[in-house]
Amino acid sequence: MKLELRKGRSCIVGIIGVLLAVAAWRLGTQAELTQKLLYGSCAVLALGGWWSVRVRYRVMQFLPDVVWAAVGWPLEFYLSQWLMNSSVRDLDGWRARLVCGALICGVVVLALYVVLKSVRWSTIIGLSAVQLLTTANSFIYTFRGNELIPADFTSFVTAMNVAGGYEYHIKPEMIRSWILLVAYFWIALLLPTWSRPTVPVKDKDGRVIGEKKKYTRLDAVCAVVPRLLAAALAFYIAVGVMNYGTDRSNVIIKHFKRQGTDINGFIVNFYLRIPEMLPDKPEGYSKGAVTALEERVRSERDGTATTTQTEKLPTIIAIMDESFSDIAVRSPDGVLNTNEEVIPYILSLRENAISGYAIASVYGGNTPNSEYEFLTGHSMAWAPFGTIAYQNDVKEGDYSLVTTLKQLGYSCTAMHPYKANGWKRPIVYDYLGFDEMFFEEDFPQENLVREFVSDQEMFEKVIDCYEQGKDAPQFIYGVTMQNHGGYEYSGDDFKATIKAEGYKQNYKRVNQYLTLIHETDKAVENLIHYFSAVQDDVVIVFFGDHQPHIGESFYKDLHGGELETMDEKELQYQVPFFIWANYDIDEQYLECTSLNYLASYTLKTAGLELPPYQQFLLDLSEKIPAVNQIGYYSLADGCFKELENAEGEEAQALREYAVLQYNNIHDRKNSSEYFFPSLKE
Repeated sequence: MKLELRKGRSCIVGIIGVLLAVAAWRLGTQAELTQKLLYGSCAVLALGGWWSVRVRYRVMQFLPDVVWAAVGWPLEFYLSQWLMNSSVRDLDGWRARLVCGALICGVVVLALYVVLKSVRWSTIIGLSAVQLLTTANSFIYTFRGNELIPADFTSFVTAMNVAGGYEYHIKPEMIRSWILLVAYFWIALLLPTWSRPTVPVKDKDGRVIGEKKKYTRLDAVCAVVPRLLAAALAFYIAVGVMNYGTDRSNVIIKHFKRQGTDINGFIVNFYLRIPEMLPDKPEGYSKGAVTALEERVRSERDGTATTTQTEKLPTIIAIMDESFSDIAVRSPDGVLNTNEEVIPYILSLRENAISGYAIASVYGGNTPNSEYEFLTGHSMAWAPFGTIAYQNDVKEGDYSLVTTLKQLGYSCTAMHPYKANGWKRPIVYDYLGFDEMFFEEDFPQENLVREFVSDQEMFEKVIDCYEQGKDAPQFIYGVTMQNHGGYEYSGDDFKATIKAEGYKQNYKRVNQYLTLIHETDKAVENLIHYFSAVQDDVVIVFFGDHQPHIGESFYKDLHGGELETMDEKELQYQVPFFIWANYDIDEQYLECTSLNYLASYTLKTAGLELPPYQQFLLDLSEKIPAVNQIGYYSLADGCFKELENAEGEEAQALREYAVLQYNNIHDRKNSSEYFFPSLKE
């Protein structure tokens, strides 16, 4: 063993360490890093790069490397929790979670070692990747109120599109965690290094003209065997942790807000959610079960009078408004204290309207899942949590509301005044059968709100489409963009005029959001006023896609505490809706339905014959008034319940719904043509 002081260009490493130590001291004091950790980290950074240790035998490098790397596995789990401002010792069964989290970090390092052949680089790259994942999770939770999940990586392009709309704040816990990780990595410079022996290279006359590295058969063994062992160990650990973690007697995987971080640890919860990307076959599913449902619905429909309108089909306009909600529902008394009414027109719309509240399956983001529920009638209730339906579940010719209307002779138009590459919308809209699509570049962008096309401008585009094609039946579907988060816009062209009053603090994001939806309310009033005056029959369905993430502190202030019961948790998924016609219809107020039923209500309101699947959904709504990804409303118990707690007729009704969905989405070769007629030729 030989200890050497770095010289020449090699001392640059030491100089960099000194600079890192200075930066760590400055950042560490700002982040309130404890003095012992701060002194230790700075000492490692300042001194670690000046010395090198050389050894004669390969094993004398390999063994210290392995020990150093193994220490990093549990260390990274600690640091990832620290970065999320959560304590390892506060986790449920924290010792077991620590072991699982450390082993998961180990799987990443071992997998990289198989490729890189270097313990040090595999450790540095692998643990950095885990730390970056945790950092991204911290930002994402701040933006949308839910943790990062494996399914989010299927929507990377969309995430990049909207990322610019948020402000990023580096938190003290992030700084603390990264400083300690960098200091740990820097220790690798103090570990011994081994240089391969060389042998002289001679010319024909026997003169030494150089040297080359010496390789033996043992070198080949050392290059292959450790990597094979690493691969086998990584596989064994990965399967073992997954089997242990998915056993509910050991770990309960958490989906709500940041419970995954606080109860299981982010790394453990994230890893154990990977299988959720693969759907489970519902209990009792078979081709025979689908056939039995076909026969039952067919017999119930035989002899039933239908209400098909044969003269002129009404124009149907569907507006899904981005982040539109009535957050007063989160208050125990249903009141939001503001300086003026926020959405007075929409909440007062009763004449010739079916209105009320619907529950979505998403909160704070993942808009296309709400689109999917409305357009297909399917619920996200049985989808793996975090799945983006547009990414995984839509194929060419799939059944939808568009299918039904096109078979009746409608021309179908979709529009969204934002980037076309978000959520695969052009592909999905084409698969569903839309004839025409409009995206951001198709709008004049003369009326912008916070740099987004306003709802008013999009509604004017809806009117233009109607005017240009009103000689034929039309279905116009639009997804707005005006109210998209985040709500920290500081431009001079937008000022918050609606303000929440009487709360613990001045919530600027809340005020900005309330002002935005107030503008939506005025735009909707203009839209209804226009179509009230046209001669043709028109039906407009309007609903929000999800509630906004505007800060948990405000929601706690509004609600008076945490959301604990299922009824309270479902409050964060409620959005207003209405189905309005410019002719006389039976008026109705629904205190609670869900987005998957709105298309059926719309077809019925328009006086169109309900196809079998829509009739099935309408019948189902009488047994299960509302269902989403976290639960359903039980008429028997008069409250919301988790899906797995359904009993009796309710359990049977939900099971039948799940069977039909699985048949259409995941068993396409046997998909029922009776329930799901396809447009695909």
